[in-house]
Amino acid sequence: MIVSADPKHNKQNGSFKKQAKWFRQCNLGISSLHMRYNKMDLPKFWTEGKMGDWMEKRLAKDIKVAHKYNIKHVVTHLTGNPCQVGVDRLNRLLKL
Repeated sequence: MIVSADPKHNKQNGSFKKQAKWFRQCNLGISSLHMRYNKMDLPKFWTEGKMGDWMEKRLAKDIKVAHKYNIKHVVTHLTGNPCQVGVDRLNRLLKL
């Protein structure tokens, strides 16, 4: 099962915690966590500055949630123009 960490889906799917609880009750595992994002914010991951740092922190928070619930895979869509700043951020996230 795939779940979303994005609160904007709570009305449709229920909160992440409710989804995880329901899956456990049904003896279903969670295969991946779709990380929260705003389509307009995604390219900022590759830029220097506060917005890129903010994106890294949001993604790090979702990775930690995945660890807490023993979810082995996370999904995000990093659009934009790759550069060394973003590669460095991605490497830090991969080490969490």
